Amino acid sequence: MIRVAHIGDDGRTVISVSIHAEDWTETVDAVASATANIGDVFDGTFFAPPPAPPMTQEQWMAFVHEQIEAVYAGKRASLASYYTRLDRLERRESLSDDQQADLALLDAAQQWEQAVLDAGARAATPKLDPSSVKWPAPPAGMAELVALS
Repeated sequence: MIRVAHIGDDGRTVISVSIHAEDWTETVDAVASATANIGDVFDGTFFAPPPAPPMTQEQWMAFVHEQIEAVYAGKRASLASYYTRLDRLERRESLSDDQQADLALLDAAQQWEQAVLDAGARAATPKLDPSSVKWPAPPAGMAELVALS
């Protein structure tokens, strides 16, 4: 027995799948395939799932915020509080070298967040291939600072 994908009138979309005897012969609208599923797109050689519908701008921004939050591992509020404390100490000119490094890293983190938000806005642009968007990496040392907070 062989599995057969039946192709719709558009010549591309699998509309059903059935099982036939081994002596079955392929036709224009039916192709043997062990992997094709209903809804797959046939390019004449291979079957592939249909492309995912584009995300809305709101979906892109939700995705971007999830990515940012993942870097903070649930410690964003703690780091924001630490940033505020360091900012106050900086005004008094009483930061240690380690605190100055942390403050610089948190400043870089803010710039990274904005760059990620900007990338998300570009990815949400209609008619733009989202795979062409360059996603910025978190600043070096961010994971270590998050782990310490």
